[in-house]
Amino acid sequence: MDLSFRVITILVLSVFIIVGYGCSEEEMVQPTPPPQPVWRATDGQIGGHILSIAFNSNDDLYVLLQENRRVLYYTRDGGRIWAVTDTANVDTMLYTIRSFTFNNNDDLFVGTQEGLVFASSDNGDSLAVMDTLGVGLFVDIRGIISTENDFLFVAINGAGIYRSEDNGQSWSNVGAGIENKVFINEGLIVNSDGDIYSASWGGDVYRGQISGSDWTPLNPFVTGYFPELINCLAFREDNKVIGGYKGFFCYYETDTAKVDSSMWVSQINGLPDYQGNSVDIRCLEVGSDGTIYAGSYGEGMFRSINQGAYWEAINDGLPDLQIQDIAIRSDGRIFIATFNDGVFYNIW
Repeated sequence: MDLSFRVITILVLSVFIIVGYGCSEEEMVQPTPPPQPVWRATDGQIGGHILSIAFNSNDDLYVLLQENRRVLYYTRDGGRIWAVTDTANVDTMLYTIRSFTFNNNDDLFVGTQEGLVFASSDNGDSLAVMDTLGVGLFVDIRGIISTENDFLFVAINGAGIYRSEDNGQSWSNVGAGIENKVFINEGLIVNSDGDIYSASWGGDVYRGQISGSDWTPLNPFVTGYFPELINCLAFREDNKVIGGYKGFFCYYETDTAKVDSSMWVSQINGLPDYQGNSVDIRCLEVGSDGTIYAGSYGEGMFRSINQGAYWEAINDGLPDLQIQDIAIRSDGRIFIATFNDGVFYNIW
């Protein structure tokens, strides 16, 4: 075999390798999935049924337990050692915690089932009551969030949305027209533009523009003849609001080319059925790389790396597939709360 023939043979083989012999163009541009997460329990576990978890800016993880809703549990070392908030102040022990959040200064704000807000500037070591919301008038603060400009918003069951511009010292009703709504726990969020979104029973989702001063309803998510409940809300990387119920849904506005009218669009490719319905999504979180993480009731954790177009299960290492909440630490590590077996984090 002469040298010129060898050169031609090598060039032909190289072309086959480069163009991907036997592969379509679509297959060649498929994104490479990230490594499969394996979940590991935190070294120091806390007992009981977990309701919600959240990080402050120092990456301290705070946890609300079903069995003791008088305090929050927290850890400053990734889950090895746990402590509890303010056990010395008897006032905080008389109320039932429903929701909590942090502002930009890491002040902790706690909403209670009895309608009071507590605040702490020392990571929860001491909590002071902020009773200007109206003691005895309102009950059940289902959601509480802080915005970039340090406005506080609370969703009060059957009373509407209230806003504080002075760290809870005074409050004003900004939810005109939605005072009678039964808000859900994971249904009060804020996007990067400062718009507030709230979800309530019956499938109602409202957007409050101009820092919650002008509320407009989004078309309800409907299956059959009835609106359905959105269990949780989040924002996709492109700032579109997404929701979880029996499956995953993204809301498209009228100015998009994908649909003819504003509506919730189902994106359940890859999600399994659960008791005859698409899996029941209870919590959503979006990573800094745009990956969407969804926790379900009974089927564990799911991940989508393409904005919800396809989902994959990520349950290796999980003894409990009932996921209550998701929180992502500043370094990108994902922490999840299971209902029966404590807090887990991903490794790869």
